[in-house]
Amino acid sequence: MTIKTSIEINPNLRVEGDQTIADLDEDVHGPVPRQFEEVAVYERASGLFGRAWVSAVDEEDRTILLTVDWASLTIPGGNVAVLQMGWPVASNMSLGHVVQEA
Repeated sequence: MTIKTSIEINPNLRVEGDQTIADLDEDVHGPVPRQFEEVAVYERASGLFGRAWVSAVDEEDRTILLTVDWASLTIPGGNVAVLQMGWPVASNMSLGHVVQEA
């Protein structure tokens, strides 16, 4: 499976129990994912990467609710590359390949 979207998260922000929320306009990079779709998540400041699934997309509030696999958050190789769109991808990500849609 190819992951097409990465989302910047704050791992310290938890809502709805053990989920987190992100801003559709500022934090989502790539196509807006649908409910239950797997996405790559990252925290720019620390370099943490991991995976999550979309729990809900609220178009009116412009937010996205994510179920994060918190155990998957790692700093892959300690090496982060930032692409043109400004979102990071590590060459050794175990999440599959993150691709940029044309």
